[in-house]
Amino acid sequence: MYEYKVVVFLQELLGIILVPFILCFTLPNSSQAIVDFFREFSVEKDGHIGFICSFAAFDFGKNGNSMVCGCFF
Repeated sequence: MYEYKVVVFLQELLGIILVPFILCFTLPNSSQAIVDFFREFSVEKDGHIGFICSFAAFDFGKNGNSMVCGCFF
C-alpha cells in the first residue's frame, strides 16, 4: 500500500530536477493566458483585503450555478 521511502525520495529528487526545465519550456507559451486569467477574475473586496480571485469570494451568481447557493442562503 505504501511506497518505500527510497522511492518517494527519488521521486521528489527527480521532481526538483525536472520541474525547472518543464516550466522553462511550457510557462512562456501560457504566460499570456495566466495574466488574462488574473485580470479577468480579480475583484476588489472592501476593507483591508484588497484584490482576490473572484472564485474565492464564492459569488455563485457570477462564477457558477446560483441554484447551488440558493438553498443554503
